[in-house]
Amino acid sequence: MRATDELRENLREAAQRQVAADRVRARRRHRRATGVIALVLLGGAAVATAADLISIGEPVEDPRGKSSYTVPGDARVQLAVTAASGGALPFGVGIYTAGNGDRCAIAGQVRGTTLGAVERGVFRPFAAGRTGSCDATRSFFDTGTIAGRTVVFGRAAAAVRSVRVTVEGKPASARPGRGGAFLFVYDSGTPREGIDVRFE
Repeated sequence: MRATDELRENLREAAQRQVAADRVRARRRHRRATGVIALVLLGGAAVATAADLISIGEPVEDPRGKSSYTVPGDARVQLAVTAASGGALPFGVGIYTAGNGDRCAIAGQVRGTTLGAVERGVFRPFAAGRTGSCDATRSFFDTGTIAGRTVVFGRAAAAVRSVRVTVEGKPASARPGRGGAFLFVYDSGTPREGIDVRFE
């Protein structure tokens, strides 16, 4: 009986040690998870604060004036895809249907859901009636420079499943976003000539 009692006591003590160890591990996991969540929240707050610090200025007028490719007065440019810029505001491509029925795309910097350009630390939204790059039915692309970086953007036709862009022999590909919109961002100084775009 004494041996049985000792065995029972040993088992009880082992169970207590196991429960105590499980509690310590659970507390450590909880602290780690809380730390990760706090870092994510702080990172998100930092991004939001950086974007909020950029004030909003007067709209950027289109120097080309109005044409059949202009956003009609009753239409809106819809933000379709975005890409990181390395700065406070991401880059984005907006899409719309022109007055003549063409499918169009405009690239710029994004504040909230609005496209525009940052000039001397002030975000200036694109004015109504902006003209983008357009085509009636086919896939198309255009290039530009935004905040010192080279962008390749456009819209793919409905049947296109992948857009492949090759710059200086280095290919990159992506699936088209809403309305067939796509956007590739390259470092400043990337030559805009010699960019090869394939719709697959």
